[in-house]
Amino acid sequence: MRWSHKSKEQLITEIRHLKKELAVLENNDKANFFTPKAGFDIAKTVESLNLVGLILEADGNIVFCNTFTEKALGWTAEELVGQNFFDVLVPPSQREQRLDAFKTAMENGGIFGTKERTLLAKNGQTRYIELNSTIFNSAGEDQYLTIIGEDVTERRKVSEALTRSNSQLQDLVNNTSDLVQIISISGRFLYVNKSWQESMGYQSDELTSLKLKDVLHPDFAEDTLHKLERVKNGEKIPDFETVFRRKDGRRLYLSGSVNCRFEKDVPTAFRCIFHNSTAKVRAERATKLYSSIAQTTINSTNLDNLYENIHKELGEVIDVKNFFIAQYDPAKSFLYFPYYIDEYFDSRVHFTKRKLGNGLTEYAIMANQPLILQDVDIQRLAEEKKIYLYGVVPKVMLCVPLRIGDRVTGIIGVKSYERTNKYERKDLELLDFISRQVALAIERKQAEEALARETARLNAIFEGSSHLMWSVNRKMLLTSFNQEYSNLLASQINVRPQLTLSTESMGFRMLSAPDRRILEEKYKQAFKGFQQHFELQLETALGDEKWVEIYLNPILLNNDVIEEVSGIGRDITDLKKYQQDIVKAKDEAERSLKVKERFLANMSHEIRTPMNGVIGMIDLLNDTPLDIEQKDYVQTIKKSSETLLHILNDILDLAKIEAGKWFYMKPLWFSEIFLTVYWHCSLRLLPIKGIKSSANLGRIYLNLSLQMKPACFRFYLT
Repeated sequence: MRWSHKSKEQLITEIRHLKKELAVLENNDKANFFTPKAGFDIAKTVESLNLVGLILEADGNIVFCNTFTEKALGWTAEELVGQNFFDVLVPPSQREQRLDAFKTAMENGGIFGTKERTLLAKNGQTRYIELNSTIFNSAGEDQYLTIIGEDVTERRKVSEALTRSNSQLQDLVNNTSDLVQIISISGRFLYVNKSWQESMGYQSDELTSLKLKDVLHPDFAEDTLHKLERVKNGEKIPDFETVFRRKDGRRLYLSGSVNCRFEKDVPTAFRCIFHNSTAKVRAERATKLYSSIAQTTINSTNLDNLYENIHKELGEVIDVKNFFIAQYDPAKSFLYFPYYIDEYFDSRVHFTKRKLGNGLTEYAIMANQPLILQDVDIQRLAEEKKIYLYGVVPKVMLCVPLRIGDRVTGIIGVKSYERTNKYERKDLELLDFISRQVALAIERKQAEEALARETARLNAIFEGSSHLMWSVNRKMLLTSFNQEYSNLLASQINVRPQLTLSTESMGFRMLSAPDRRILEEKYKQAFKGFQQHFELQLETALGDEKWVEIYLNPILLNNDVIEEVSGIGRDITDLKKYQQDIVKAKDEAERSLKVKERFLANMSHEIRTPMNGVIGMIDLLNDTPLDIEQKDYVQTIKKSSETLLHILNDILDLAKIEAGKWFYMKPLWFSEIFLTVYWHCSLRLLPIKGIKSSANLGRIYLNLSLQMKPACFRFYLT
């Protein structure tokens, strides 16, 4: 086989074989190395190699170079043979060192300490030669060294470029913001980059004893180990997510890629490149929390359930082992805790209202801004007499005001008794982000509960009322009704009303045609905004008379639009019958009164006339000559008659008052009237029947003046 067709390994083997042959020649024949035949064989062998080949004398002069050396270095054989190797081919900076190494090699039989050498090309460039073999021989006193090496300049350049690339890659890995780690199958850390150490808070000397289970968050460890097992089995997980626990105990959310390294089909390590997605997860969870609180407000059955759901939802983002909500009433200066969870209490605590004091919660309310307070801050506030401490002082506490607009309605807070770095500024920002939504949710639920209580009261009135109650829309369809309304329709037309059914097909059936038109007109007026009050007679199934008093009231919305009308009906059948009975009784009474009036009118003349006659005759008898005893009898009769007349007048006047025919007249002096009448009679100007002379009139006046007091008399005319 030609030398040019042999491989590198084959050539090296051949050179070693030649060495052995030379050793045999030296020992047996004691022949000179450069006998024509021997020199020819070595030079021929070196010439046939695709390697750099040079033969040097002991002083470094070149006695032979092959064609490959000419091509590699750009020199010709004529330019090199006879020249000193170290003066022509060795860089000046290395000549002294290389010359010493050459002398040492000549003394040691051609053995060099290092294999790689540099040679200067004719153009001044440096070529790198890796020594594959050296052959030392001598011919008498002359010593020669054959150097055979491979030009590795291009390979070295590639290697240097690769080294630079590896260095750059290593620098990139160490300084990237991603967390890069290599973990053995058993869970030991083989490599972590700088970002990993900074994010996790560990030092390099701590990594030797650290295992994967030590940094996995307990809540996510099982899931992460299961996914690593899937990767080891060859499954590709495009988006690997996990949660680490930093040295300070805080969570670190990671996402990225994980693949398994195999050696001879055996898994040896996991290569992990993770991105710190904690901020992203927080933002996503904050947004989700914000919307979930709104949804919680809808789904919660009451305020206690709302507080529990807020606590649960917030616990998905931060630690809420100790959580509280405080409500604040600025008008009454009250503070109370509707929800308070604390690890130092066995169960949930319900605090009653209390006056505002100088506690930590009150301080947070007065600050009116988000606060993160550590134990040293709390102790300092207590020493400055700004707050009074209650119970155990937490290591760290977050407090955020609950605001609706500019109004503070309370405080939401979390605290930890474990360590001061339990919470950070981002946790405070999260609480502040959701605080307004929490405040709105609480106020809305409070309004819902108040509305529910009011609705319950109204429903109790609505269903417990003995009145008929209903409402209709503009299409005359029922929108609500109570039990009384339902019972009426069921008893009269044997139909149970239903919502969205037309009243015309139900209630209107109990009315006559004229009353239906009246009711329709009343509804039209009510939908125009006018309240209606009227009475209708219903046609019952048994034909009985049934009257209903109805009130129609328009239901005004916020924009004064009338969409519905409410109706209230009252059964007034008994009232109608009572009114009819009253009318009958009134008619009977009026008829009796008229009879009584006629009787009294007759009696007033029939009784007074004889009594006046008796009294007049007594007066005349008294004017006749009588003895003392007779005078006494006459006076007794007179007084008794007058008393009887007075009683009769009172009875008659009372009857007139009851009949409504008693009138009050202005006061007049009886004496003035009587004297005026007397004057007219004496002058014959006023003829009065029964009075024949002024003397008689004078006696009448005298008798009346003796009986009546000198005061103003009131007359009652009939």
